[in-house]
Amino acid sequence: MPETLTFHFEGALADSHRMNFYESARFQYAAARLMVKLAQFRQGGKFVQKITTSSNFNIQLASQSDGSFNINVEDPGQDPTEDQFIKISLADLIAYVSERIVEKIDETTLTNAPISIGDGVIPPPINGLQK
Repeated sequence: MPETLTFHFEGALADSHRMNFYESARFQYAAARLMVKLAQFRQGGKFVQKITTSSNFNIQLASQSDGSFNINVEDPGQDPTEDQFIKISLADLIAYVSERIVEKIDETTLTNAPISIGDGVIPPPINGLQK
């Protein structure tokens, strides 16, 4: 019989409907490993050393609404009065890095991303290579 477990957080940042993204990811990873290890023990009375697709028992997350699943991440942004190494939104930086890794963003989108390092601007790539 399927069962649903809910991890509920209260106090500190949770009182203002926020959690530290890194710490919540660490919790989720630890909780996922614990859940799979307990499922392994429940089924076979032992733990396998390595969790693989055949030993993870298909424990899934349930979305908060039908048809979608969001993990909303908020960044406080950069303080314009502080001297920053790179002046760019995290969304644009993720797009920039993703394009280099996955190469799925079109050249127009990349060209329009306002990316500046110190006093300079990162030039757009030429034939996939950086100047």
